[in-house]
Amino acid sequence: MFILYPLASINFIYMAAAVVPAIILLKYIYELDEVEHEPKSLLGRLLIGGMACIIPAIALEWLANMIIGPGNSRFHYFIEAFFGVALIEEGCKFFALKKISFDAPSFDYRFDGIVYAVFVSLGFAILENVKYVYLGGISTAFVRALTSIPGHMSFAIPMGIFFANAKRKQLAHRPYTLDFAIGLVLSIIFHGIYDYVLMVNDNMSFILVVIVIYLILFTLTLVEKKDEHR
Repeated sequence: MFILYPLASINFIYMAAAVVPAIILLKYIYELDEVEHEPKSLLGRLLIGGMACIIPAIALEWLANMIIGPGNSRFHYFIEAFFGVALIEEGCKFFALKKISFDAPSFDYRFDGIVYAVFVSLGFAILENVKYVYLGGISTAFVRALTSIPGHMSFAIPMGIFFANAKRKQLAHRPYTLDFAIGLVLSIIFHGIYDYVLMVNDNMSFILVVIVIYLILFTLTLVEKKDEHR
């Protein structure tokens, strides 16, 4: 019995370290949406949908890994990063995003697309982070709180922007499929670049790329917030 108490404490600390950074960013993006907060029931479904994406993503990444095979060249890392990880994870997130929110009655402002995409993406990031933190400990939690958690949020931003463009065109009875594709491809590109520089194990390049990605995409978020009445 006495052994279980410290074990329970460790598990709680690990869980908190894995989840809290994502919760902070969820609250941040929720509070940015000042015109009209989205229904919590919808946001909850988006969060759970993002978590559910882990299952097909793991299966598809395993299959992609079998097809791509082992290797340590830069070309191999490029294929693995863009097609073995980024394409799969962002594709799964987009499927959940569209399925859950595209026809939602509350989807009536431009910034809503970013909010919805971020909730799906951070739902995915939460479960992924739980796995890595339990495997790597608190030091892993600290590194991922500064890199992969805001990374997943950032990758969702172009998807959310073009998701909102698609919704606006749908309401105007105009073709909108291309907007889906553009948003997804941009998210894959940013995610793929992030994973590629991580895989080649060039720490300085990784830090620079992460900073540039965050600056670009967080700036886009603030720009979209200013224009959310459109």
